[in-house]
Amino acid sequence: MRDGAGSPWAPPYPGRASRRLDPNRGWLLPGREPPVTDTPRDQGPLPGSAMVPASVVVVVGPGDAVGPEVVDDVLAVLGPDDEVVLVDNRAVASPPALAPPRAVGAAVHAGADDGGGTTEAGSPSFDRRVRRVVLASSRSWAWATALGIQHARGRILVVPAGSAHAVAVAAQHGVVVTAGVLAAFVNGRTDDGVDQTVGVVGWRDAVLGRVGTLDVRAPEPWEDWCVRLQAAIVPGARMEVGPSIADRSSAADRDGDRGLVEFPPRGEHVSATLASMPARRQHLARVVATLLPQADLLGVHLNDYPDVPAFLDHPRIRVSRSQECGDLRASGKAAFTDDLPDGYHLMVDDDIDYPDDYVRGLVAKVEQYDRRAVVGYHGVLLEVPVVKYFGGREVLHFGTALREDRQVHVLGTGTVAMHTDTMRFGLQDLPTPVMVDVWFAVAAHRRGIPLVAVARPTRHLLQLEQLGATLFEEFRDDDSGHVAALRTVDLPVLG
Repeated sequence: MRDGAGSPWAPPYPGRASRRLDPNRGWLLPGREPPVTDTPRDQGPLPGSAMVPASVVVVVGPGDAVGPEVVDDVLAVLGPDDEVVLVDNRAVASPPALAPPRAVGAAVHAGADDGGGTTEAGSPSFDRRVRRVVLASSRSWAWATALGIQHARGRILVVPAGSAHAVAVAAQHGVVVTAGVLAAFVNGRTDDGVDQTVGVVGWRDAVLGRVGTLDVRAPEPWEDWCVRLQAAIVPGARMEVGPSIADRSSAADRDGDRGLVEFPPRGEHVSATLASMPARRQHLARVVATLLPQADLLGVHLNDYPDVPAFLDHPRIRVSRSQECGDLRASGKAAFTDDLPDGYHLMVDDDIDYPDDYVRGLVAKVEQYDRRAVVGYHGVLLEVPVVKYFGGREVLHFGTALREDRQVHVLGTGTVAMHTDTMRFGLQDLPTPVMVDVWFAVAAHRRGIPLVAVARPTRHLLQLEQLGATLFEEFRDDDSGHVAALRTVDLPVLG
C-alpha cells in the first residue's frame, strides 16, 4: 500500500470539465443575464408572472417569533414553481429524519420544541412549496441559513436577515428578474424608525458562484456577506442597495478579497475510498479527477489491475492492489478504514459521476445530523420482517429527486458519508467480500446508527455507463444471503 501526504485543497485535478449541482452555473456573466420576462415593472407583483423559480430561505430558531402568517405571506407573493426552504433550528431529540413532521404553526410561533407531529389543514406545512430542513442540534443563525442556502434550488435566491420581514424580501424577486441585477439588498424599518437590512435577493448562480455563502466564522456573518456581495459587483452589472449596507461598504471594508466563502467551513480531514475493476479504468479516472480536489485523502483499491494507472500517482492518493491484499471486490473500499485519520469518511464507487460540490454537501449533512447518523444518496426501504431483498422494496435511486431526507434500512455504499467518531466500517465488518451495502447496513443497525437518504434534485448524481458485471445482476435471482444477513438485526418499521 502506498501512502501519500500533501497539503489539502490542491489545485483542481486536470482532465475533467466542471459539473456542479445547478446546470445553469457558469453561463452567467455580470450584467449579461438573459431576458427572462417581458412583463412591465409596473404590472404589480412579479414573482408569479416572471416564471423564474425562486427559493426563499427562512430560519426558525428558539424564541423566533415566526408564525404561520409569515410563511403564508411569503407564499402569497411566490409563484407555483417557487419554494420556501424552512430551516428548523430548534433542535430535536433524535436525528430529524426520525422525527415526525412538525407544524409551521403555534409551536413555531412560540419557538417551542414540543416534538409534536400534528398539523392542521391550511397550514403552510401542507403547501408543496415548503421544504423542511431540520437540524439535530441548534446552531447559529448564520450556520442554519447557510445550510438552507445549500438546499435552495431556485434560480433566484432570497435570504431574509429577519424572518418577520421575509415578505418584503420576497417582493424584490421581481426587481432582480426584470432589472437583471446581480443582487439586491432590501432595507426595512423597525417600529421606532430605525433602518435595518432585512434581506438579500439575487441570481443564485451569480451570488454563490462569485461570492459564496455566509461566513459562519465571521463575527457579523450577515454584514460580512452583504459587504462581500457589494464588493463583487463589477462594471456592467447592476445592483440595488439600501443605505444601511451602503454605509458599511466603505473602501476600507472592501480591501481584502477573500475569494469564495464555502459552507461548511473547511475543518476536519476528509477521506474518500473506493474499489475498482479494470473494465472501469476510464470511469475511475473521471471519479478521481472529480473527488481528488475535494478530499484530503483518496484511497483506491485495484482489483486485478495489471498495473497502477498513472493518474493515481499523486501524494494524496493511497493505492492498494489485489496482488497484495487479495481480490476484495467491492469491499476494497473498506480496506483503508483502520488507517484513515479522524474526520469525515466518504465511500464512493467507480461508476458514478459526482458533482464538484459533492463532498461539501455531504459533510454539511453529517453536521446537520450532529454526527449521529450516516447519510447518503442511494437508499432502500424494506418490508419488515425481511422476506425478500430485491422484491417488495422501495429504492430511492441516487439519480432521482428526493424532496426531504428520509430514514432508510440500507444505503448504497457508493454514496455514503459519516464521521469516524460515529462509525468506522472496515474489513472486519465484512464476512464476505460481496453484499457490501447489506453488511454496511447490518453494522450500522448493530451500532444503533440511523441511515438517512438525503434530499436532492434529480440527476444530482449521474450513473456512468455500466461496464462489467454488477452485484445486482449477480444476486437478483438468489438474495437469500442478503435476507439472512438483515434478519440478524432488528430493523425499524419505516413508512
